[in-house]
Amino acid sequence: MFEHKNVRVSERKSFWAFGPKECEVIVCNVEYLLPYLPIFLGGWTFRHLDTEHDIEPDILITENSDGNIYVSKLSNALVFEKFESEFVAGRYLADKLVAIFTARNTDKVCINASSVLVNDRLIVFLGATDVERNTLALHLTATGHRFFGNKNLLVRSINNGVINGISLNIPPKVQFPLPDTVNLKYREFIDAFTEITICNTAYLKLWDGEAASFMEEKPLRAFFILNANKTKSCEVLPATNTKLFETLLESAQLSDFDKSYFIQHTRFASNEISGYQLSYSKYADAAKVIVETLCTSL
Repeated sequence: MFEHKNVRVSERKSFWAFGPKECEVIVCNVEYLLPYLPIFLGGWTFRHLDTEHDIEPDILITENSDGNIYVSKLSNALVFEKFESEFVAGRYLADKLVAIFTARNTDKVCINASSVLVNDRLIVFLGATDVERNTLALHLTATGHRFFGNKNLLVRSINNGVINGISLNIPPKVQFPLPDTVNLKYREFIDAFTEITICNTAYLKLWDGEAASFMEEKPLRAFFILNANKTKSCEVLPATNTKLFETLLESAQLSDFDKSYFIQHTRFASNEISGYQLSYSKYADAAKVIVETLCTSL
């Protein structure tokens, strides 16, 4: 077992499993950070492993005599980080849990995208920045649609050419001050669902009716490639298969997946799912155009 110099490791180790059994991630001595994980992982399933034998964990949590916390990633490659704050350590641990978990879902691909259910149709936002994609998804959520994904989305193809998106239930977060291009309804929504604010970042806790659950799966209906601009017009145009394929590749977390497998699935998705390019200056206008587009074309 890997140990850091001057690090205190309890004689009786505890092991916890996160995620479904077929691809679970094992963490040793996570009790320090358990209270913080729901802020970052939403409804992730986890359980204590009752065993008298040591298990080789994917991640080891240790604390030194000065109170610093080490989060060590043991699977694949040894990586460790030191933290003075349990909150920051919990956030880092959540990121590593997501990375390992998505890598083990080898029958799926993972893309960096925000997503929302509009009239029960799964819509995925690509391009732009994490903040811009997330803000648009939350704008739609504030108007009664269901939030599906904050940053990472698992995608898999199934029978009959259907492509499904799978929610990782990572709660959304927003940066303060909010941009001038959001409306009052959005501001009220953020205020109502903010669970905690740390260093100008608000972490939201959405109810079941507002957000998808962990590993909830829905057929994917459309991709929107975002282009925020300063013009007053809001325009949506069909995206070519080539443009959509290239954008999906740019959104891929290729370090976690075999490239040929990813390219095969991504090309299939770009050919089978409707793709659009959306230019906008105000999020409320963009949200309205998206709903109108879906009502007339899908």
